[in-house]
Amino acid sequence: MRRILVASTLCFVVMCNAAPPEKTPPWLNMQPGVRYVGSKVCAACHRAIYETYRRTAMGRALDLAQNDPGLKVITKTVAVYDRTLDRYYEASREGDEFFQSEYQLDRTGQDVFRAKHKLEYAIGSGINGIGYVVRRGAYLFEAPLTWYTQRKQWDLSPGYQGGDRAFSRPIESACILCHSGKPAVSTDHPGLFGDPAFYEMPIGCENCHGPGSLHAQKRGSGRSASRPDRTIVNPAHLSPRLAEEICINCHQGGDVRVLQPAKEDADFRPGMHSASISELFKAPVQPGQSPEANLLEYHFEMKMSKCFRASGGSLSCLTCHDPHQERSGEAGARWFRGKCLTCHAVRSCTASRSEREGTTPADNCVACHMARRTSERIPHSALSEHRIVRRPAQPFPDAAFHQTTPDLPDLIWVNRPEGAPETALPPDTLIEAYALLAPRFPQYRAHFLKLLLARMNDAAHPLSEPLWEALAREAALDGQTDSDGLAIAAMQRAIALGARGSAAYLDLSAWLKREQSFDAAAGVLEQARARFPFDRGVSRSLIDAYGLAGRDADRKAAIQRHLQLFPEDTDRFKAP
Repeated sequence: MRRILVASTLCFVVMCNAAPPEKTPPWLNMQPGVRYVGSKVCAACHRAIYETYRRTAMGRALDLAQNDPGLKVITKTVAVYDRTLDRYYEASREGDEFFQSEYQLDRTGQDVFRAKHKLEYAIGSGINGIGYVVRRGAYLFEAPLTWYTQRKQWDLSPGYQGGDRAFSRPIESACILCHSGKPAVSTDHPGLFGDPAFYEMPIGCENCHGPGSLHAQKRGSGRSASRPDRTIVNPAHLSPRLAEEICINCHQGGDVRVLQPAKEDADFRPGMHSASISELFKAPVQPGQSPEANLLEYHFEMKMSKCFRASGGSLSCLTCHDPHQERSGEAGARWFRGKCLTCHAVRSCTASRSEREGTTPADNCVACHMARRTSERIPHSALSEHRIVRRPAQPFPDAAFHQTTPDLPDLIWVNRPEGAPETALPPDTLIEAYALLAPRFPQYRAHFLKLLLARMNDAAHPLSEPLWEALAREAALDGQTDSDGLAIAAMQRAIALGARGSAAYLDLSAWLKREQSFDAAAGVLEQARARFPFDRGVSRSLIDAYGLAGRDADRKAAIQRHLQLFPEDTDRFKAP
């Protein structure tokens, strides 16, 4: 089947149909061309809100490293040892600058290698921890150590446990867009940033209200605004579900996320459905499994709560959260208790007085009904349970295990807009979702192949770059004599269309090597190195390709360059 599927697709030469024109949105700042102006412009008229917001977790989401209060208390070098990799990591201070290092020692205690980078930015409000960012040329990368505030200790950053990532994990657009105000990040070159890297560092007013140039211009000129003011989105004037889309965009995950055709992460604007930019999907779960296994499940958990279902869907994030002001400690307990008492009576609480007074702070509804759960993906951290349970470990309602729909019986469309028709999901999106899910959930492989074969018979529309990539990998799995040739042709098409990650180049070079086309493989990897200069896998594979091609001088030069960028590979590539 794969051979028919791949070979027939490679014969198509088709034209794109023009996209239908978009309707004018009700909020004028959702239109193209309205510029971002930064929160300080907003502060000219909204000073009180601006000052309280700056002290919230979102308002402290990103800052220069030298401004981080956690780093300022460093008085001596802090060391962390990773036994799995036999590597040491250090956080240190030199005057007003802060650094992290990675090194390895031989049996005599001498350095095998040592890499040291200045910390440029601090990411995180400190609720669970603060991570750090280093600069390498025009690229930004995660630092290997994080300060975990709950435990008050340094340890490996999330994802670094047992993984040899060094200073080569790029800060990508999909992540930094939710951890900063307005980054100048490339979508095609992971980790590449402009100058300045951030037009606004912490999450700002326009992340939730949309670009503000039109509003600032109209109000600054003294012209009165309509009611509601259509020059800028006010989430309070959106429906509960549409207001939640702003929160979902960063606070709800899934098993897989698929960008809409021709869309970028940064295209989202408040007032939109998040699904107009990207769709989130979850594999259905069965009783006995945890529906909240993913990292970010706040919206999903809330919808599973009895409070949400009893409210007829009127409960939303904004019911309990004031984005402009953060309340913690006793003030926070009183605030959230007041929210609970808008629907519940004090007498409805069955806990004894001693139990209620035993919470911290006392009489804290959240402590009992939204207890924090540990995160499997982020060490030393906990996340608030948003299911609002009556008692700890309360089972999920049956609704959690019946979230599929007749038009999508094997997949949960997490951010499906309310009332979306069956035709709302683009076919290519579903095919890509199945392709991404198949390695973790084998049951989706047959669905993927069936839909892709049907899609290939639609000569009116060309395959997108992600589908060419998926097609190439299917061909490579076929096991026939010309499988690699078909895979090569399909992946070349994907790269020509702008394949985003280095995986496409690495796969193509691997198939070319199997075909004994070593020089061609090296050429592909040279292209990848130019596009992804700090990708260690690409650099390693290029060294291998030069060796297979007998290009000893090129291999020697590549090793020298590699060890300058990736000294952690000193044992792997002894200096020539």
